[in-house]
Amino acid sequence: MLAGVHAIAAGIGKSLIWACGIGLAGFALGQIALRTFGPSQPAVVMIAITAGLLLMWAALGVQGWNIQSIDGTTLPERINQWIYRSLSITGAFLAVVSASWGLL
Repeated sequence: MLAGVHAIAAGIGKSLIWACGIGLAGFALGQIALRTFGPSQPAVVMIAITAGLLLMWAALGVQGWNIQSIDGTTLPERINQWIYRSLSITGAFLAVVSASWGLL
């Protein structure tokens, strides 16, 4: 039982580090784009739309019971998690980039 609590705490800590890193990197890239290219409403909107679509694709495409095994470590389960995390991280990054670039 205690191992499960530690696994949850470690997962939350790791996800917080990822979220902060993605936020900082996205903000930095958005500010670089703003200084390099200036304000660009069409680019900001397109990046925001792309971010939203990637996040929706991740949420709707993730598989559950149909690929679940007892220990959760089969190749399809690991690929499913990798795809979900990749799409989610990319979508979140682009959302922060568009928000940061849109700041005036």
